[in-house]
Amino acid sequence: KYPDQAKPLIHGHYSRGPTAISLIDRIVADEPARSATGEYVFGHVLFPHSPYNVDRDLEVRGVTTSFTDQSIAAVRLMARLIEKLKSEGRYKDTLIVFHGDHGLERSDKEFADADAPAGLFKSPRTLLLVKPSGTEKLPLKIALLQAQLVDVAPTLLSLIAKDKQPGLAGFSLISPDSVPQRDVQTFSYVRPVTREFRMMHFVRTDEGKWTKLP
Repeated sequence: KYPDQAKPLIHGHYSRGPTAISLIDRIVADEPARSATGEYVFGHVLFPHSPYNVDRDLEVRGVTTSFTDQSIAAVRLMARLIEKLKSEGRYKDTLIVFHGDHGLERSDKEFADADAPAGLFKSPRTLLLVKPSGTEKLPLKIALLQAQLVDVAPTLLSLIAKDKQPGLAGFSLISPDSVPQRDVQTFSYVRPVTREFRMMHFVRTDEGKWTKLP
């Protein structure tokens, strides 16, 4: 496990982007020294993230770039890691997970709106990209599921042929068509100014609509 990049940077220091690059570079550089099997490597990379001071070519700039620039740069960082695994002959037998931790920030007014459930369900989804172990040239499959964080663990367990542990919430997302329809959805957010953490729960009514629980 690599140091949590978020801890010293929670106040928006301009080292977020450059530190993300150096963190991936360190993970890549350390790969040859790892065992070819039985290793778990975790990196918390704050990227793409404001402030935007890295361009799409992974160059640190003294001027503001954009979310699009950093998104393209993030894909290139992902490719850098994948290319290293391939050069070491480890790509096929490695389970790879790229997981975004949150989407766009929203204001309290947006969350208080009567149409908040509809807006949340239509907002951009957070990326969860999985390459199963034992595969090399699978076609990319895209599923626009309204998944939840609790689904990540069951998904990974199913990929390593482990049974879901009793009491573990969530569903495996590997077979999207088999994921049951949820009757409850949970969203968490941080207020932009006070940074106060809040959670909202929505329940599906008999008419198929969503209503916010008090």
